[in-house]
Amino acid sequence: MTSPKRSGLVALALVGALLTPASASAWNAATHAWLAREQHRGCGQADEGALLTRVYGANALDLFNNDFTEIGQTLQQRLHDPSSDLFLSPWWAAETDGEAAFGFGFASHNNAWGQDSTAHLDGRTNRGHEGWIVWKARLLAPGVAARLAPYGIVLPEPTLQLVSHILVEQAVDFLLVARDPSLPGLLMDSVMMRDGDVPDLLVRAFAADFGPIIGTPQETAHYITWGEFSFRWITAGYANALWQADARLQVAEAIGRQAEDFLGLPPGTGAALVPVIDAAIGDGMALCADDFMRELRATRGWVNGRLMRHGLRP
Repeated sequence: MTSPKRSGLVALALVGALLTPASASAWNAATHAWLAREQHRGCGQADEGALLTRVYGANALDLFNNDFTEIGQTLQQRLHDPSSDLFLSPWWAAETDGEAAFGFGFASHNNAWGQDSTAHLDGRTNRGHEGWIVWKARLLAPGVAARLAPYGIVLPEPTLQLVSHILVEQAVDFLLVARDPSLPGLLMDSVMMRDGDVPDLLVRAFAADFGPIIGTPQETAHYITWGEFSFRWITAGYANALWQADARLQVAEAIGRQAEDFLGLPPGTGAALVPVIDAAIGDGMALCADDFMRELRATRGWVNGRLMRHGLRP
């Protein structure tokens, strides 16, 4: 019989196999919140409501990140396609100042020339012509493989890189929150106080593009608004976890539970993932501690310039 520990680690391999490039969200939620706040301040903006909606928008490109259905992952891939400008749709569709703040934040996240592009495609400070997170994940991966080896788990290389990518994202969030403890509160406030017109804006912005994937206009509107509702509360749960003294443990446990929820594993097997996940996040933090702020500051400047070049003004 497979031991619970081994079955849990098999789950990690399966989770990695299911993760698409869109699911690897490049920078994590607290990091996107920091970047959005710093860009807001850099433009001399003082409107607190606009800031919170903008921070929420800067995370909301990951709207379907935790929707593991075929439809959800298709939508997520469309939103993160660097050859598309679909991420600009909320900005174009905005009719109020609050909607424009959301659309601005949403666009700033993009994987073509926005925040995610420096993580996925071309880091600002690593001079490697690859994304900064991709680079760090490549460095972390041998250690992840070594932590799995005693359990008899050997991940295919693409899966190993994706798992390492996600662990590095999480490591940067923890490093940034340790440096700036206000970020969990900012993230929570952005969820709770985002502009009330955001769901309607998302439907207007994406109904035409998403309709052929989802179904009727009514089904499409429902799918988008329900997705936004779910995303808000997932993000609120993450913000709350970041406030806690045992945040790393909570995140590791959540990843283990995700393996059970989405792969139909027996209850309790996800718990076997926790020590490996927690230790690998720690490895990622050590790997990124010396230079993550340099990359984030460079990303902030890069994205500010590209937003202005594309005619986006807060």
